[in-house]
Amino acid sequence: MSSLLVKNFRLVSQGNSINVQEGMNVTGDSFYGSQGRIDPNFEDKNEGLLEDVCAAYPEALTCEMETFQLLHLAKSSKGSIIASAAKIILANRITADVLDSQTMAKVESLGGKAVLQAIAEAEI
Repeated sequence: MSSLLVKNFRLVSQGNSINVQEGMNVTGDSFYGSQGRIDPNFEDKNEGLLEDVCAAYPEALTCEMETFQLLHLAKSSKGSIIASAAKIILANRITADVLDSQTMAKVESLGGKAVLQAIAEAEI
């Protein structure tokens, strides 16, 4: 399924100045505790977590929580569930770069088309 997503994302991105990358995602089961977020309202002890993850997995491209449960269920299903994920990077927590709203809307639309095409092509 991942190869279908990549193929279709690359097809829809042609001529649209959209950067499609395939690689490792670091996912965790919570918003704060698994992603190194620092918030005085939570005692998470996250200082240095992002640096530690980047050092342990320098090939990682993304860090998020939204796909954790989906991918965990697929892995636990003994092969009866096949899952993959695609992400739009809205913010880079290391560089503080943020995707502008016009580009986000464009990527959402094209990405949605790519996902639907990949699902239509998937063998069930």
